Amino acid sequence: SLTSASSFGFYSISSDFSQQFSSFEFQIEELNLILIQGNLQFRLRNSLRNWDSLSV
Repeated sequence: SLTSASSFGFYSISSDFSQQFSSFEFQIEELNLILIQGNLQFRLRNSLRNWDSLSV
């Protein structure tokens, strides 16, 4: 029973770690999306600015 208790403790620790890791991966994906959106908005603003200077 001692070995089963220790293995259960290890399992709960590993499952907690995997949950934390998956949430960490999710945060990284969210950050990537935010960076991509910001980059697109920046490019759009630059192209609009260039277009304004061309039209003038």
